[in-house]
Amino acid sequence: MKKIPQIEGIDYLRAIMSVFVVTWHMDAGGRSLIFSKDEYMNHLFVFSDFMNFHVLLLAVPTFILISNYIFSLKEHNLEYLKRRLGRLFLLFSFWMIVQRVWVSGSDGIIEMLPDSLSSLMLLIFKGGGIYYFFICLMVTLTGAYYIAKCRTSVVIAGFILSLICLFMTPALAKMLAFYPLCAYWSPSNFIPYPFAAVLLVRLSDQISRLRIKVFIAAVMLALIFSFIEWKIDIGEIFFRGGGYAIPAYARVSMLFSAIALLVIVLNPKITSPKVIKFMSVHSLALYCIHGFFLVYAKDILSIHFNSSMLWRYFFVALIIACSYLISLALRYYIKEEIIR
Repeated sequence: MKKIPQIEGIDYLRAIMSVFVVTWHMDAGGRSLIFSKDEYMNHLFVFSDFMNFHVLLLAVPTFILISNYIFSLKEHNLEYLKRRLGRLFLLFSFWMIVQRVWVSGSDGIIEMLPDSLSSLMLLIFKGGGIYYFFICLMVTLTGAYYIAKCRTSVVIAGFILSLICLFMTPALAKMLAFYPLCAYWSPSNFIPYPFAAVLLVRLSDQISRLRIKVFIAAVMLALIFSFIEWKIDIGEIFFRGGGYAIPAYARVSMLFSAIALLVIVLNPKITSPKVIKFMSVHSLALYCIHGFFLVYAKDILSIHFNSSMLWRYFFVALIIACSYLISLALRYYIKEEIIR
């Protein structure tokens, strides 16, 4: 199999996006009326909306696209796919169980036991509120494996069709009053991503020649779809799945934003310094570990600091630093596959 080239620009995306995950979960992006179930109809787009829904929430879509792109760079057999899925499920189950025990002790395990098929499905797809990422990645990588076997014309057709479906999903969720269609944990949010990854790999030569033009085109499409989404995708039903009146990831603009970022960092001239390499290597650990601190940090903020934004940023930095330290320590105690 062809060796995957070293793309140091991706280190920047991994490093920055992992920080964005912590920032989002600490509510450090600010709040607008879009988070108010009583006042969201009076909402006007403000800077915190841009930070929350077009910067911080871009982390998971970008990680999904990066993973699918790297996976699609070379051909894989079915045995490799099974090993990859096995590792992702190990990450998912290990960290979800450990976090439940951390928060609720042995009762956390009992609370996890499903009492119906629907509760089992929710347990798997929600992943304890944070680790849904691994299930979404399992679904998209499986898709990328089979999509990569198709002709380019079929991949393009699938990409366009999946974009149309994603664009229509919020309207369908509102019409059917079925929020899981657009819930942040739903793998359906990321169906176009493996198609995009395979196309980015197959068109890599053309993209390298027209990198800036492709970047600008992706940004323009992201802006156009963002404008449309803020006009037509607002609805009370989305509070059930996320606590705000707009879908988190069921937005085409997120995909084109992630494509723009990936295209620009694929420049082979980009090199990453040691600090970025360190953050990139520990980005998975930061994603997995930071959730252990969230409840305690938010409680301290609300009780002692009146949720001051300045203190909130301090706790974001503190959580990141602690997660890195724990990541460094855990490599002596657990398998590398569970931490990196």
